[in-house]
Amino acid sequence: MYNPPTLSNFHPLQCLLETPTCLLWRAHQITLDRTVLILELKPEISDIPESRAIAFNSVRLLTELRLPLFPDVIDLLRQGNTDYIILEDANISSILTALNGNRLNAEQLITLTQQLAQHFRILQEKGLVYRVCSPATLFITEDATPMLPDVTSLIFGVDFRYISRFQPRHINDLTWASPEEHAPKTVALDTRSDIFSIGLTLYALATGQVPFGMLAPEEIPEAKQMRAIPSPCDVSKHFPPALAVVLMKMTHRDPALRYQNWDDILADLALVQAGTTPHIEAPEYALIAAPAPKSVPKAGRTIRISAKALRVYRAKIKRKRARYLKIITPILIFIALALGACLLWELFL
Repeated sequence: MYNPPTLSNFHPLQCLLETPTCLLWRAHQITLDRTVLILELKPEISDIPESRAIAFNSVRLLTELRLPLFPDVIDLLRQGNTDYIILEDANISSILTALNGNRLNAEQLITLTQQLAQHFRILQEKGLVYRVCSPATLFITEDATPMLPDVTSLIFGVDFRYISRFQPRHINDLTWASPEEHAPKTVALDTRSDIFSIGLTLYALATGQVPFGMLAPEEIPEAKQMRAIPSPCDVSKHFPPALAVVLMKMTHRDPALRYQNWDDILADLALVQAGTTPHIEAPEYALIAAPAPKSVPKAGRTIRISAKALRVYRAKIKRKRARYLKIITPILIFIALALGACLLWELFL
Protein backbone atom coordinates (compact mmCIF):
# COMPACT_ATOMS: atom_id res chain seq x y z
CA MET A 1 0.00 0.00 0.00
CA TYR A 2 1.32 3.43 -0.94
CA ASN A 3 1.82 6.08 1.72
CA PRO A 4 -0.24 9.29 1.55
CA PRO A 5 1.40 12.09 -0.45
CA THR A 6 3.39 14.59 1.60
CA LEU A 7 2.71 17.64 -0.55
CA SER A 8 3.04 20.94 1.23
CA ASN A 9 -0.27 22.78 1.68
CA PHE A 10 -2.25 19.54 1.20
CA HIS A 11 -3.55 17.21 3.91
CA PRO A 12 -4.58 13.77 2.55
CA LEU A 13 -7.98 12.63 3.81
CA GLN A 14 -8.86 9.39 2.03
CA CYS A 15 -7.60 7.15 -0.76
CA LEU A 16 -10.51 6.74 -3.17
CA LEU A 17 -8.97 4.53 -5.81
CA GLU A 18 -5.86 2.59 -6.73
CA THR A 19 -5.13 1.48 -10.29
CA PRO A 20 -2.02 0.00 -11.92
CA THR A 21 -0.93 3.52 -12.91
CA CYS A 22 -2.06 5.86 -10.13
CA LEU A 23 -3.64 6.51 -6.76
CA LEU A 24 -6.52 8.91 -6.24
CA TRP A 25 -6.62 10.82 -2.98
CA ARG A 26 -9.14 13.23 -1.53
CA ALA A 27 -7.19 15.95 0.28
CA HIS A 28 -7.72 19.25 2.02
CA GLN A 29 -5.96 22.23 0.48
CA ILE A 30 -5.00 24.18 3.57
CA THR A 31 -4.42 27.69 2.20
CA LEU A 32 -7.68 27.80 0.23
CA ASP A 33 -9.61 25.72 2.80
CA ARG A 34 -11.20 23.39 0.28
CA THR A 35 -11.12 19.73 -0.68
CA VAL A 36 -9.41 18.63 -3.88
CA LEU A 37 -8.50 15.39 -5.61
CA ILE A 38 -4.85 14.40 -5.95
CA LEU A 39 -3.98 11.99 -8.72
CA GLU A 40 -0.61 10.48 -7.83
CA LEU A 41 1.19 8.77 -10.69
CA LYS A 42 3.01 5.65 -9.58
CA PRO A 43 6.82 5.59 -9.79
CA GLU A 44 6.90 3.14 -12.70
CA ILE A 45 4.93 5.73 -14.69
CA SER A 46 6.61 8.93 -13.50
CA ASP A 47 10.07 7.53 -14.17
CA ILE A 48 9.42 7.07 -17.91
CA PRO A 49 10.08 10.37 -19.71
CA GLU A 50 7.87 9.46 -22.67
CA SER A 51 4.90 8.62 -20.46
CA ARG A 52 5.33 11.84 -18.48
CA ALA A 53 5.25 13.84 -21.71
CA ILE A 54 2.12 12.02 -22.85
CA ALA A 55 0.53 12.61 -19.44
CA PHE A 56 1.08 16.36 -19.42
CA ASN A 57 0.04 16.78 -23.05
CA SER A 58 -3.14 14.84 -22.33
CA VAL A 59 -3.91 16.91 -19.25
CA ARG A 60 -3.63 20.06 -21.32
CA LEU A 61 -6.00 18.53 -23.86
CA LEU A 62 -8.47 17.63 -21.13
CA THR A 63 -8.30 21.17 -19.85
CA GLU A 64 -9.28 22.42 -23.29
CA LEU A 65 -12.14 19.91 -23.67
CA ARG A 66 -13.59 20.62 -20.22
CA LEU A 67 -15.83 17.55 -20.36
CA PRO A 68 -18.07 16.97 -17.32
CA LEU A 69 -16.87 13.36 -17.51
CA PHE A 70 -13.50 14.38 -16.07
CA PRO A 71 -12.72 16.63 -13.10
CA ASP A 72 -11.27 20.03 -13.93
CA VAL A 73 -7.48 20.14 -13.73
CA ILE A 74 -6.24 22.70 -11.20
CA ASP A 75 -2.49 22.19 -11.21
CA LEU A 76 0.39 19.88 -12.08
CA LEU A 77 3.03 19.28 -9.40
CA ARG A 78 6.21 17.25 -9.15
CA GLN A 79 7.84 16.39 -5.85
CA GLY A 80 10.92 14.23 -5.83
CA ASN A 81 10.40 11.66 -8.57
CA THR A 82 6.61 11.63 -8.36
CA ASP A 83 4.10 13.57 -10.46
CA TYR A 84 0.81 14.79 -9.06
CA ILE A 85 -2.26 16.08 -10.88
CA ILE A 86 -4.48 18.28 -8.72
CA LEU A 87 -8.14 17.97 -9.69
CA GLU A 88 -11.28 19.75 -8.60
CA ASP A 89 -13.38 17.75 -6.15
CA ALA A 90 -16.99 17.73 -7.33
CA ASN A 91 -18.14 15.79 -4.25
CA ILE A 92 -17.87 12.56 -6.14
CA SER A 93 -18.33 9.10 -4.69
CA SER A 94 -17.82 5.65 -6.13
CA ILE A 95 -20.89 4.33 -7.88
CA LEU A 96 -20.46 1.10 -5.90
CA THR A 97 -20.76 3.12 -2.70
CA ALA A 98 -23.81 4.93 -4.03
CA LEU A 99 -25.55 1.68 -5.01
CA ASN A 100 -24.76 0.17 -1.59
CA GLY A 101 -25.04 -3.41 -2.81
CA ASN A 102 -28.03 -2.79 -5.08
CA ARG A 103 -28.16 -3.10 -8.86
CA LEU A 104 -28.98 -0.51 -11.47
CA ASN A 105 -32.62 -0.70 -12.48
CA ALA A 106 -33.68 -0.32 -16.11
CA GLU A 107 -34.29 3.42 -15.90
CA GLN A 108 -30.97 4.07 -14.15
CA LEU A 109 -29.14 1.87 -16.65
CA ILE A 110 -30.58 3.72 -19.65
CA THR A 111 -29.84 7.15 -18.15
CA LEU A 112 -26.27 6.25 -17.18
CA THR A 113 -25.57 4.70 -20.60
CA GLN A 114 -26.91 7.79 -22.37
CA GLN A 115 -24.75 10.10 -20.25
CA LEU A 116 -21.60 8.08 -20.86
CA ALA A 117 -22.34 7.74 -24.59
CA GLN A 118 -22.74 11.52 -24.98
CA HIS A 119 -19.39 12.18 -23.30
CA PHE A 120 -17.50 9.38 -25.03
CA ARG A 121 -18.85 10.56 -28.37
CA ILE A 122 -16.75 13.70 -27.91
CA LEU A 123 -13.67 11.60 -27.08
CA GLN A 124 -14.29 9.60 -30.24
CA GLU A 125 -14.41 12.79 -32.30
CA LYS A 126 -11.05 13.80 -30.83
CA GLY A 127 -9.52 10.39 -31.50
CA LEU A 128 -9.09 9.65 -27.79
CA VAL A 129 -9.47 6.26 -26.13
CA TYR A 130 -10.07 5.81 -22.40
CA ARG A 131 -9.18 2.11 -22.57
CA VAL A 132 -10.20 0.55 -19.24
CA CYS A 133 -13.31 1.44 -17.27
CA SER A 134 -14.66 -0.61 -14.36
CA PRO A 135 -17.24 -0.21 -11.59
CA ALA A 136 -14.40 0.74 -9.25
CA THR A 137 -13.19 3.59 -11.48
CA LEU A 138 -16.66 4.97 -12.22
CA PHE A 139 -17.73 7.73 -9.85
CA ILE A 140 -20.86 9.89 -9.71
CA THR A 141 -21.59 13.37 -8.43
CA GLU A 142 -24.36 14.35 -6.03
CA ASP A 143 -26.72 14.89 -8.97
CA ALA A 144 -25.92 11.39 -10.34
CA THR A 145 -23.65 12.61 -13.16
CA PRO A 146 -20.99 10.01 -14.08
CA MET A 147 -17.36 11.00 -13.71
CA LEU A 148 -14.02 9.28 -14.35
CA PRO A 149 -11.39 10.91 -12.13
CA ASP A 150 -8.67 8.48 -13.19
CA VAL A 151 -7.46 10.28 -16.30
CA THR A 152 -4.42 8.01 -16.64
CA SER A 153 -6.38 5.52 -18.75
CA LEU A 154 -7.07 8.30 -21.22
CA ILE A 155 -3.53 9.62 -20.89
CA PHE A 156 -1.88 6.41 -22.01
CA GLY A 157 -4.40 5.82 -24.75
CA VAL A 158 -3.42 8.97 -26.60
CA ASP A 159 -0.19 7.88 -28.24
CA PHE A 160 -0.25 4.30 -29.50
CA ARG A 161 3.52 4.26 -29.93
CA TYR A 162 3.81 3.75 -26.18
CA ILE A 163 0.69 1.75 -25.54
CA SER A 164 2.66 -1.51 -25.49
CA ARG A 165 4.38 -0.29 -22.33
CA PHE A 166 1.06 -0.40 -20.53
CA GLN A 167 -0.52 -3.62 -21.69
CA PRO A 168 -3.09 -4.81 -19.12
CA ARG A 169 -1.25 -6.70 -16.42
CA HIS A 170 -3.36 -5.99 -13.36
CA ILE A 171 -6.33 -8.20 -12.49
CA ASN A 172 -8.72 -5.26 -12.84
CA ASP A 173 -7.38 -4.41 -16.29
CA LEU A 174 -7.53 -8.04 -17.36
CA THR A 175 -11.16 -8.26 -16.32
CA TRP A 176 -12.45 -5.02 -17.83
CA ALA A 177 -10.24 -4.42 -20.87
CA SER A 178 -11.50 -5.23 -24.36
CA PRO A 179 -10.42 -8.45 -26.12
CA GLU A 180 -8.25 -6.47 -28.53
CA GLU A 181 -6.24 -5.21 -25.54
CA HIS A 182 -5.13 -8.83 -25.12
CA ALA A 183 -4.13 -9.33 -28.74
CA PRO A 184 -0.73 -11.04 -29.19
CA LYS A 185 0.48 -8.04 -31.18
CA THR A 186 0.06 -4.40 -30.20
CA VAL A 187 -2.88 -2.92 -32.07
CA ALA A 188 -4.15 0.64 -32.41
CA LEU A 189 -7.24 0.82 -30.24
CA ASP A 190 -10.29 2.87 -31.13
CA THR A 191 -13.60 3.80 -29.59
CA ARG A 192 -14.89 0.23 -29.93
CA SER A 193 -12.51 -0.72 -27.13
CA ASP A 194 -14.16 1.89 -24.91
CA ILE A 195 -17.60 0.62 -25.91
CA PHE A 196 -16.67 -2.88 -24.74
CA SER A 197 -15.20 -1.73 -21.42
CA ILE A 198 -18.13 0.60 -20.65
CA GLY A 199 -20.60 -2.09 -21.70
CA LEU A 200 -18.99 -4.63 -19.40
CA THR A 201 -19.05 -2.13 -16.54
CA LEU A 202 -22.76 -1.47 -17.08
CA TYR A 203 -23.37 -5.22 -17.37
CA ALA A 204 -21.85 -5.81 -13.94
CA LEU A 205 -23.67 -2.89 -12.32
CA ALA A 206 -27.02 -4.06 -13.72
CA THR A 207 -26.68 -7.82 -13.10
CA GLY A 208 -24.38 -7.98 -10.09
CA GLN A 209 -22.13 -10.47 -11.88
CA VAL A 210 -18.83 -10.17 -13.74
CA PRO A 211 -18.41 -12.37 -16.82
CA PHE A 212 -15.29 -14.52 -16.53
CA GLY A 213 -14.88 -13.23 -12.98
CA MET A 214 -14.36 -16.74 -11.60
CA LEU A 215 -11.48 -17.50 -13.95
CA ALA A 216 -7.83 -17.22 -13.01
CA PRO A 217 -6.25 -13.97 -14.30
CA GLU A 218 -4.14 -15.76 -16.88
CA GLU A 219 -7.26 -17.44 -18.32
CA ILE A 220 -9.26 -14.23 -18.86
CA PRO A 221 -7.62 -12.97 -22.10
CA GLU A 222 -8.20 -16.22 -23.97
CA ALA A 223 -11.73 -16.54 -22.58
CA LYS A 224 -12.65 -13.09 -23.86
CA GLN A 225 -11.35 -13.86 -27.32
CA MET A 226 -12.94 -17.31 -27.60
CA ARG A 227 -16.19 -17.17 -25.61
CA ALA A 228 -19.28 -14.99 -25.75
CA ILE A 229 -20.47 -13.15 -22.68
CA PRO A 230 -23.69 -14.65 -21.26
CA SER A 231 -26.86 -12.70 -21.88
CA PRO A 232 -28.06 -10.60 -18.91
CA CYS A 233 -31.38 -12.42 -19.30
CA ASP A 234 -29.56 -15.67 -18.47
CA VAL A 235 -28.24 -14.06 -15.29
CA SER A 236 -31.49 -12.40 -14.22
CA LYS A 237 -34.83 -13.57 -15.59
CA HIS A 238 -36.35 -10.15 -14.91
CA PHE A 239 -33.76 -8.27 -16.99
CA PRO A 240 -35.43 -6.29 -19.82
CA PRO A 241 -34.69 -8.17 -23.08
CA ALA A 242 -34.38 -4.97 -25.15
CA LEU A 243 -31.70 -3.60 -22.83
CA ALA A 244 -29.94 -6.95 -22.87
CA VAL A 245 -29.64 -6.67 -26.67
CA VAL A 246 -27.81 -3.35 -26.29
CA LEU A 247 -25.39 -4.69 -23.66
CA MET A 248 -24.69 -7.84 -25.65
CA LYS A 249 -23.83 -5.83 -28.73
CA MET A 250 -21.62 -3.45 -26.72
CA THR A 251 -19.67 -6.39 -25.33
CA HIS A 252 -19.34 -8.51 -28.46
CA ARG A 253 -15.89 -10.06 -28.55
CA ASP A 254 -15.43 -9.15 -32.22
CA PRO A 255 -14.95 -5.38 -32.70
CA ALA A 256 -16.41 -5.61 -36.21
CA LEU A 257 -19.71 -6.91 -34.79
CA ARG A 258 -19.75 -4.49 -31.88
CA TYR A 259 -21.29 -1.02 -31.98
CA GLN A 260 -19.04 1.09 -34.18
CA ASN A 261 -19.87 4.43 -32.57
CA TRP A 262 -21.77 5.97 -29.68
CA ASP A 263 -24.47 7.49 -31.89
CA ASP A 264 -25.74 4.01 -32.74
CA ILE A 265 -25.94 3.19 -29.04
CA LEU A 266 -27.95 6.33 -28.36
CA ALA A 267 -30.26 5.48 -31.26
CA ASP A 268 -30.91 1.97 -29.93
CA LEU A 269 -31.50 3.30 -26.41
CA ALA A 270 -34.15 5.60 -27.88
CA LEU A 271 -35.82 2.53 -29.39
CA VAL A 272 -35.73 0.79 -26.01
CA GLN A 273 -37.39 3.79 -24.37
CA ALA A 274 -40.06 3.70 -27.09
CA GLY A 275 -40.78 0.07 -26.28
CA THR A 276 -39.04 -1.40 -29.32
CA THR A 277 -36.32 -4.04 -29.26
CA PRO A 278 -33.26 -2.97 -31.31
CA HIS A 279 -32.43 -4.94 -34.41
CA ILE A 280 -30.33 -8.04 -33.71
CA GLU A 281 -27.58 -8.16 -36.31
CA ALA A 282 -25.97 -11.47 -35.38
CA PRO A 283 -27.30 -14.76 -33.94
CA GLU A 284 -24.94 -14.41 -30.99
CA TYR A 285 -26.88 -11.38 -29.79
CA ALA A 286 -30.07 -13.42 -29.49
CA LEU A 287 -31.24 -13.67 -25.89
CA ILE A 288 -33.39 -16.73 -26.51
CA ALA A 289 -32.28 -19.12 -29.21
CA ALA A 290 -34.50 -18.77 -32.24
CA PRO A 291 -36.37 -21.96 -33.19
CA ALA A 292 -34.52 -24.04 -35.73
CA PRO A 293 -36.00 -23.60 -39.21
CA LYS A 294 -38.21 -26.51 -40.12
CA SER A 295 -36.97 -28.57 -43.03
CA VAL A 296 -39.52 -28.53 -45.84
CA PRO A 297 -39.45 -31.87 -47.64
CA LYS A 298 -39.99 -32.10 -51.35
CA ALA A 299 -43.49 -32.75 -52.62
CA GLY A 300 -42.80 -36.31 -53.74
CA ARG A 301 -41.21 -37.17 -50.44
CA THR A 302 -44.15 -35.71 -48.59
CA ILE A 303 -46.63 -37.87 -50.55
CA ARG A 304 -44.64 -41.05 -49.96
CA ILE A 305 -44.33 -40.30 -46.26
CA SER A 306 -48.04 -39.51 -46.03
CA ALA A 307 -49.09 -42.68 -47.89
CA LYS A 308 -46.86 -44.84 -45.74
CA ALA A 309 -48.15 -43.21 -42.58
CA LEU A 310 -51.74 -43.79 -43.74
CA ARG A 311 -51.12 -47.49 -44.42
CA VAL A 312 -49.55 -47.92 -41.00
CA TYR A 313 -52.46 -46.10 -39.37
CA ARG A 314 -55.05 -48.26 -41.16
CA ALA A 315 -53.22 -51.46 -40.23
CA LYS A 316 -53.21 -50.40 -36.58
CA ILE A 317 -56.96 -49.68 -36.73
CA LYS A 318 -57.65 -53.11 -38.22
CA ARG A 319 -55.60 -54.84 -35.54
CA LYS A 320 -57.39 -52.92 -32.80
CA ARG A 321 -60.82 -53.79 -34.27
CA ALA A 322 -59.92 -57.48 -34.50
CA ARG A 323 -58.70 -57.46 -30.91
CA TYR A 324 -61.86 -55.74 -29.68
CA LEU A 325 -64.08 -58.18 -31.62
CA LYS A 326 -62.34 -61.19 -30.05
CA ILE A 327 -63.09 -59.80 -26.62
CA ILE A 328 -66.55 -58.35 -27.21
CA THR A 329 -68.09 -61.20 -29.31
CA PRO A 330 -68.14 -63.83 -26.52
CA ILE A 331 -69.54 -61.26 -24.11
CA LEU A 332 -72.34 -60.34 -26.50
CA ILE A 333 -73.17 -64.03 -27.11
CA PHE A 334 -73.29 -64.64 -23.36
CA ILE A 335 -75.57 -61.65 -22.84
CA ALA A 336 -77.87 -62.79 -25.66
CA LEU A 337 -78.13 -66.33 -24.24
CA ALA A 338 -78.84 -64.96 -20.79
CA LEU A 339 -81.60 -62.72 -22.08
CA GLY A 340 -83.07 -65.59 -24.08
CA ALA A 341 -83.04 -67.83 -21.02
CA CYS A 342 -84.78 -65.16 -18.99
CA LEU A 343 -87.53 -64.81 -21.58
CA LEU A 344 -88.10 -68.53 -21.72
CA TRP A 345 -88.28 -68.71 -17.97
CA GLU A 346 -90.93 -65.98 -17.90
CA LEU A 347 -93.01 -67.74 -20.58
CA PHE A 348 -93.15 -71.13 -18.89
CA LEU A 349 -93.89 -69.86 -15.41
